[in-house]
Amino acid sequence: MDNHGFLIVDKPSGVSSSSVVQKIKTLFRLRKVGHTGTLDPLATGLLVLCVGQATKFSRFVIDQDKSYQVAIRLGVATDTFDSEGKVTSKASADDISEEMIEFALERFRGEIKQIPPMYSAIKKNGVPLYKMARKGLQVELDAREVKIYENTLLSFDGEILELYVSCSKGTYIRTIAADLGDVLGCGAHVVSLRRLSVGHYVESDMLCMRELELAANKGSLSDYLLPVSSPFKEWTELLLEAEQARLVKNGATIKHSLTDVLGSVGLYEKCDLGEKRFIGVGEISENGILYPKRLLHGV
Repeated sequence: MDNHGFLIVDKPSGVSSSSVVQKIKTLFRLRKVGHTGTLDPLATGLLVLCVGQATKFSRFVIDQDKSYQVAIRLGVATDTFDSEGKVTSKASADDISEEMIEFALERFRGEIKQIPPMYSAIKKNGVPLYKMARKGLQVELDAREVKIYENTLLSFDGEILELYVSCSKGTYIRTIAADLGDVLGCGAHVVSLRRLSVGHYVESDMLCMRELELAANKGSLSDYLLPVSSPFKEWTELLLEAEQARLVKNGATIKHSLTDVLGSVGLYEKCDLGEKRFIGVGEISENGILYPKRLLHGV
């Protein structure tokens, strides 16, 4: 049976996101699995995998906001901005207080600019930065604008502080840690990082690897997949009659009567007994024309 949908995995520490993808492919003998944004090997938590035709909609998940809980050690800076890197400097953090941290955190709220770490999967001239970094190369990187919606100090024991961070896509929590250490004048790096949410996917949606291994022994995955439509449950739904749906599935644009709706919409086809079937996503222009953008195949 074909499997299509989103699988929300609790990634363990010490493994790469791509290795989790490969593990799931092997466990369930799947042909098409991808992830929607990597987590560092050190990090744990919410990793959204797309299975089958869900891979067509991965970019919509990549674009979603995210949240994290992070533990940061003060007084030690590393080249990777986390505990897996080489120590580049040490300084006393004995004089750092919660009040100083709270004051420094103000710099990391709202729209900010950050330079990505060299040890990252971002590519420069087609080459991942981490490969250059391992060769000792340094390249000029442009600052990127990201949004920090919330960053709250959860605890501080004089050495390690814990933060809750809610942010836009493309935000590097390791960079926040390193930059915070610079502002405090003592250096800092991430010792643990857990992703708590991606869009409306949250911790309660996650499945640990052990659960998935047990599911594989039963030969079943479909019960654990969230629908391909799940990233769009907060979007406006456009319900199409059979003939409208046929035209849209063939790539045609159609005039629609929802004059008060603009922008992105989820597309659903009316079925018997009041049921509906997700067929893809589209966009309605100001003149009421529906443009199909991404469609399921064979529905």
